[in-house]
Order: sequence, then structure tokens, then C-alpha cells
Amino acid sequence: MYKYSFVEIKKILNEMANSNIEPELNLFLYGKEYMIIGYNDRYSFQRCGIDDCSGEFFYDTLDELGVKSQIEVARFI
Repeated sequence: MYKYSFVEIKKILNEMANSNIEPELNLFLYGKEYMIIGYNDRYSFQRCGIDDCSGEFFYDTLDELGVKSQIEVARFI
């Protein structure tokens, strides 16, 4: 299994988003799937699933997502 730091993930997602590629990063926490999508002007965070998806939450930067998504993840775990 690969292990990346937040700094490494942030660099990869930012480079892709700035190149007009919409990167999707899937995360699995406590048996639930989450996704971060990078756009050239913002990032979204959501819990995936047919029956219990969360809807998208938008953030201006990955740093903002990193802080605020902790609260939102806690609400949906």
C-alpha cells in the first residue's frame, strides 16, 4: 500500500487541477467511501454511496478542506 503525506497529495491534486484535469481522490474510512474532486478554482468533498451519500461540500483550497472536512467527516461516520 502506498502512503502519501498531505503535502504530497496536495501537490499532485493542485498540479492536476491547474492543468484542467479534474482529479478524483477516493478515501475509505470506517467502511465508508469519500471523494475529493479538484477543480481549477475549488475542491469538493463528499461521502459516496447510493443510500447514504452526503452531497458535495465545496472549499476554495485543499488547506481549507483539510480543516473543515474533519468536522463534516465526523458528522457522517
